[in-house]
Amino acid sequence: MSFLRRVSGLSLRDIGSVLKKDADSRDFGFSVSDGLLEKGVYVNMIRPDGPADQAGLRPYDRILQVNHVRTRDFDCCLAVPLMAEAGDHLQLVISRNPLIQAPLWPLKDGPQPADTLTTLPVHSPKTADL
Repeated sequence: MSFLRRVSGLSLRDIGSVLKKDADSRDFGFSVSDGLLEKGVYVNMIRPDGPADQAGLRPYDRILQVNHVRTRDFDCCLAVPLMAEAGDHLQLVISRNPLIQAPLWPLKDGPQPADTLTTLPVHSPKTADL
């Protein structure tokens, strides 16, 4: 499910996803961090081929809702327990800024994260793996 909205002249995309916990690792295959410049919880890293990767989550996606609970103004301390209590399925609504085209994983022969504009620090060092 996908919704478009306009904020300050930019089209942001709200996307709904349902993730199924990986049976082997018993996680959803992503980590989150608090916003640095703007309040909220953001996807930090994605494990390749994990549930989050397969569902299409990307680094810098903002988590707006977890299992029908609005998390727009939450920080990790409030959002992570919601995700941990989700059981084997996690229903998310995320917002994706189309201007941020973050690589899913660092490229071996390509530019390193410090060399690209899209990896400017927008998250605090406080993170949680899910």
